[in-house]
Amino acid sequence: MPHTKDSYWSHKKKGLCVECNDKVINRHIACQKHLLSKSVRTKRLQLKRKQNNCCISCGIKLHVEIDKGHVKCMNCREKLSIGVQFAFN
Repeated sequence: MPHTKDSYWSHKKKGLCVECNDKVINRHIACQKHLLSKSVRTKRLQLKRKQNNCCISCGIKLHVEIDKGHVKCMNCREKLSIGVQFAFN
């Protein structure tokens, strides 16, 4: 398992998982096993944040009035909309 920046980039350049030496899936940086485990961790974290009334992206507490009905805070929603606008221009 890579522990340094050099080994991370070396694995990435060779098309190997940055967590182990298995082949990566498509253009990802991880093998199927590590992609799945990251996905599971991310879903658990998002669920925990949602249950605690926090932004699922950054984890800050959602504002009662401003963020009502949303799962992301205003800052994360703005970042998302800027990214979407940039992608389509």
